[in-house]
Amino acid sequence: MNTRTQQIEAKKIAPFPPASILVPVDFSGCSLAGLAAARTLAKRWNSSVTLAHVDEAPEDSFCEGMRPSPEREALERYHRDIRHRLAETAAKAPGASTRMLEGNPREAVPLLVAGGAADMIVMGTHGRRGLRRFCLGSVAEAAVHVSSVPVLTVRFRPNPGWPSKVLVPMRPGAPYADRALLLAREWALSLKLALGVIHVSESDAPEGERDRSLERRVAALLGARGPSPEWSWRKGRPFEEILLGADAGRFDLIVLAAHVRRRWQDTLLGTTA
Repeated sequence: MNTRTQQIEAKKIAPFPPASILVPVDFSGCSLAGLAAARTLAKRWNSSVTLAHVDEAPEDSFCEGMRPSPEREALERYHRDIRHRLAETAAKAPGASTRMLEGNPREAVPLLVAGGAADMIVMGTHGRRGLRRFCLGSVAEAAVHVSSVPVLTVRFRPNPGWPSKVLVPMRPGAPYADRALLLAREWALSLKLALGVIHVSESDAPEGERDRSLERRVAALLGARGPSPEWSWRKGRPFEEILLGADAGRFDLIVLAAHVRRRWQDTLLGTTA
């Protein structure tokens, strides 16, 4: 399967469209793909972009009181090099600001957002083992589970015209799926995207059988201002069928729902560019 996936996860629907986007960078290829996606979205939403690099090197206080030494000089040179690389990377997104932090990236990125640094995070992902396997590993997972704003994870640099179609899976009687649909509607309206809705049945019901009550529920949630959705009815394992359905319909954005511990409160958005 050639699905290319980018994703968003959010514990609640944040202000939309986001006025500010945070892009954690480690200078790897996939983090630069995240920056490219952030630039694309920022242009369409007129959002600001901030690049953040979290350095796990020893803090300067480690060397306080020490006489000049090769170790201290090497550390200072390392910090200068990182700041230079961060400035060079920021130049790829004219007008972007930068933040350089020290500490544990798993803690620093969510704390930045908690401090009001952004309305959305965009990060890179290898996507080798499904939508939840991230390039930045535990850093991205920590951002997803702790951050109160959407987290978009990106596998590849977006193609011209991305995004163009957004797909959202729906389940009867699932409030978390309702919230995913509402977020998908906002993306569709703000970026003029086509909207698709997919339902995957794991029961013995014939494949392609329509659930009229679910169709009515979706229509009520979308409202008069919402786009008219393209429906897909599939049978099988939901995760696999969602990706197959996205490929078949040429969708380049997917909105899912994720269960986190005590309540269904996460929304996951992914693309298949």
